[in-house]
Amino acid sequence: RNFSLVNDSASGCTKPTLESSGNWRFGLADTRGVLRIISGSKLTNADLSPTGSNHLRAVVNDTLAYFFVNGEFISTLDVSERNTGGDVLAGCGFSTRTRFPGIAPRYTDFTVAGLP
Repeated sequence: RNFSLVNDSASGCTKPTLESSGNWRFGLADTRGVLRIISGSKLTNADLSPTGSNHLRAVVNDTLAYFFVNGEFISTLDVSERNTGGDVLAGCGFSTRTRFPGIAPRYTDFTVAGLP
């Protein structure tokens, strides 16, 4: 189960991802979909069980994004290359090798809010 939050715009997108291996990564994709990973590491606080639940939070302010998993601050990320507005998407199950048969992902409390 890979989970991604994507800010998609005409100039490409930013993509923080939590992988079923327990790794997270943050990438910038261009308009052709070519992804360049700019940061990532192993998480110690992710629930990777087949029925597990994780809370991902990305707060973006101007050229910086603050990434949290399960309430724990993970990293500050430079998003200056892709700081235009766009759609926010959430998705999971992108790879067939990381799926659990018979289990469907659920999204709850998905919120997009502007900063004051």
